[in-house]
Amino acid sequence: MAGVTDAQVIEVAAHVASKLFTNIIGIVSQVTVDMPAQPNLPKA
Repeated sequence: MAGVTDAQVIEVAAHVASKLFTNIIGIVSQVTVDMPAQPNLPKA
């Protein structure tokens, strides 16, 4: 499979699932953002 092992595919799938789960929990629990808003970058 294009030079990718089964273990690497499983690792990527597990990482994506972990990030998805973390994001869903953050959205459901309505976590407030405690960082100040950043200024917009100047347009090129």
